Amino acid sequence: MFAAALSSLAAMILGIASGVTRDVLQILKPEMSPRTLLLLTRVLIVVVIFIPFYWTLVAPPPLLAAWMGQAAIGMGGIFIWVIAASLYWKRATAAGAIACMAYGIIAVLWGSVLVARNLLGMGTLMYIVLIGCGIIYIFVSLLTSPPPAEKLNQFFSTRKPGAENKVSQA
Repeated sequence: MFAAALSSLAAMILGIASGVTRDVLQILKPEMSPRTLLLLTRVLIVVVIFIPFYWTLVAPPPLLAAWMGQAAIGMGGIFIWVIAASLYWKRATAAGAIACMAYGIIAVLWGSVLVARNLLGMGTLMYIVLIGCGIIYIFVSLLTSPPPAEKLNQFFSTRKPGAENKVSQA
């Protein structure tokens, strides 16, 4: 059980650090070298590891638990749609995924304030994020132009690689 918790924690820390490095910093400065990106990821890993330690010393653990719950709501609500829809829905678009992520982040931050003021429960926040992310993802994907056919064929083709060569040789 402890190993599973550590594995999950390591995956979350690496995901946060590499996500910030690749999805934020590299977009802001695309000319950054891979070596610089790796160094920044390593620095962010250390920062992300020590933030919870600091909060545990300064703030009571229930606050940390609430933040972890809200983070899980955000990650679950966002990524279940982004991953599932991207893998199984041919009409999914990058704009839909980006809008879903932006909505999820804003909804969790806004909801966290309401939860802290006892105006909203964590369960309600979970449904607001989960259902809202789905609606935004589908709506924005339908409003934007669909992915090109060659891109769809690359990911959704039912033919096995090299199958067309075997048919032509017969």
